[in-house]
Amino acid sequence: MADGILVKDLNAWFGTLQVLRDIGLAIAPKAVTAIIGPSGCGKSTFIRCLNRMHEVVPSARVSGTVLVEGANLYAPGVDPVEVRRKIGMVFQRANPFPTMSAFDNVAAGLRLAGMRNRAVLNDAVERALTHAALWDEVKDRLDKPGSSLSGGQQQKIEELILELRKDLTIVIVTHNMQQAARVSEATGFFLLGELVEFGVTRELFTNPRDKRTEDYITGRFG
Repeated sequence: MADGILVKDLNAWFGTLQVLRDIGLAIAPKAVTAIIGPSGCGKSTFIRCLNRMHEVVPSARVSGTVLVEGANLYAPGVDPVEVRRKIGMVFQRANPFPTMSAFDNVAAGLRLAGMRNRAVLNDAVERALTHAALWDEVKDRLDKPGSSLSGGQQQKIEELILELRKDLTIVIVTHNMQQAARVSEATGFFLLGELVEFGVTRELFTNPRDKRTEDYITGRFG
């Protein structure tokens, strides 16, 4: 994503309930952007709009523009499946396919795309698990069900984010102000479906322009 992501006039609904209102911001390429705000403010809906996952919810709809490398993801004729292949998402809770092995869980995307070369799959699985700091733990249990692996071990998530940003554009949702300050270059504060403030993380946390931003990051609400 050499040009990053440009969002213009983004609105989103669940049925008649509008959950995002006229969101506009520019997400820098190969950098980390944090989205903060209280529960229910639209953070997760916003990132689901970035890879067209919002629309898979019955009655959900979107209006506006999301440009990735200059191309509008919501233009007529754009295949949302292709969008999701290019723009991945990591959810708050892992949901492995319970009847598939750990290996098959990691390789599922490539196999769905038609890859059958075992050597390529082996290399991709090892590379993915190494980047996730899981390879040493699971390399001898790749044939075990994915749901049997421990999800409670301490993962070096922040180190992984900083490593991945060398090649990827990353947007994270977090309730942890310290985490946002540590890993992100830019931060957006959402409240009641609106983008209240967006800017350089250091400036937003030390000298917010909007009183609502200051009240949130200092713990007065949220």
